[in-house]
Parts: sequence; C-alpha cells; structure tokens
Amino acid sequence: MKYLLTSLVALLLYYSVEAQGHAKTKHLFVITIDGFRWQEVFSGADASLVANEEYVRDTALMRSLYWDSSAGVRRKKLLPFFWGTIAEKGRLYGNRVWGNKVNVRNWYKISYPGYNEIFTGHTDAFSSPNLAINNKHVNVLEYLNSSDEYKGKVAVFTSWNVFPYILNEGRSGFPVNSGYERLNEGQDPEAGLIDSVQGTMRPGKTRHDMLTYLTALEYIREHHPSVMFLGFGETDECAHSGRYDLYLQQATDLDRMISDLWYYVQTDPYYKDSTTF
Repeated sequence: MKYLLTSLVALLLYYSVEAQGHAKTKHLFVITIDGFRWQEVFSGADASLVANEEYVRDTALMRSLYWDSSAGVRRKKLLPFFWGTIAEKGRLYGNRVWGNKVNVRNWYKISYPGYNEIFTGHTDAFSSPNLAINNKHVNVLEYLNSSDEYKGKVAVFTSWNVFPYILNEGRSGFPVNSGYERLNEGQDPEAGLIDSVQGTMRPGKTRHDMLTYLTALEYIREHHPSVMFLGFGETDECAHSGRYDLYLQQATDLDRMISDLWYYVQTDPYYKDSTTF
C-alpha cells in the first residue's frame, strides 16, 4: 500500500507542488471517463468514424462541430477545457503517437479489472468479470480514509453501479454513490430536486453523467470532501451502442462539466489553489 500511495497520490501531489510553485495540494479529485480512447484525447475526432454514416446520424453536422485537418485544432474543438487549461497547467501522459504509453498490466482490458488496477495496484484474475463482486483488495481511497488527516473526508460518485463492489463500500467506510442512488440530504432543496429527477429515470447500470456530476457537486457544496473520485461512464455506453456522434458529444459535455467543477473549486476558499485534479 505504501507503493500505491506513492504512485497514485504522492506523485500527483508532487507534480502539483512543482507545477504551481506556490501552493501545496491538500485536496485531490480523481476523475475517470470510461471507454474514452486516447486517439480522441490527443487527436480529436477520428477521420474514419466522424464521416461514417454507420456510426454518425448527421455526418455534416458532426464534421462542422468537430472536424479539422489539424489534429491540434480537432482536439481543442472536442475538449476545449482539457487543451486550454489542463494541458497548460498540468501534465499529460499517454500520447502513443509519440511512444508515450500508459498501459494496463491486467490481461482483461475491461472495466472492473482496470479500476481494480488503478485503485489497488493488483492485476489478478478474480476481477475479470464486470460483475457485482466485492473486491478483496484494499484500495488507496480506503487507505486514505483510514488516516487521521482524511478520515471522513473521502467520497465517490460514479455513473456505473458496480463501483460500490470494486471499492468494497461496505468495508471501505466512505460513501460510494453510484447508479441512480439518491443523496437523501434531508432539508437540502437542490439535493431533493436532483433526487426527484433520478427517481423518474428508467433503472439501469449506468446513470446519466450529468446526474452523477450534479449529485457530486451538491455533495461537494454541502460537505467539502478532501479526496473525491468521480467516475463517468456514458462515453462507454455510446461506444457500445455504435453511436460515435453521441460519443463525441458526451466527451465534450464531460469536458464542460470538469471545467465547471474546476471553476467552482477555484472560487471556493476551501479548495482554491490547494486542489489537484
């Protein structure tokens, strides 16, 4: 677990201090986007897909929104906050065009084993199915929540409803709000409104990312966690449905949500200049 703390948390804290120069990280937000390819992150819309009528309903519209002959322009059209702010202020890894590979070590290359590897460092076979099976391994969020500094200050909000098992919520001791799980914040009218909307949704394994984000944001406003994991999933759903147009639109929507969250963080005195994404 010391290795995990170094690799996932301490490394991010080090980079944040080095990049900012004037502020030490006190708060950490880990954000994942399921099923989102490195090709779109670093090169924007894929030429072989954006004009393919099998995967795009309105190819002319998608090309007008996301296409350009320059990969640098395409990626900024798709992810304006990522390339306008994160790329300027942070560190980027995984551009395979330049041989910068960030690879998993597990054999399965699907969601549960991937998240197990991210948060525990283990690559064993037990987690190969994407099933609701409690993870036997201690995760780094659980480790932080057991410390005096972060006890009760860790929270997780995800779209995919298997995360309570990946992170073993029952054992870990921090809240894991996943799927269409309600906030149940009592007298908070905004939380009540979000909960009422969630109650109208058709049951499914993956909550709409916007609802995941709004639920998380309301929790952040009310409780100010110091360590949070946000796990988005609709890009993966769009890809499995063969809808490249919706996949691109969802990626842009998520970029906007992350931008909105960064603005909130940088305008809240509790988080301002002391938070790493």
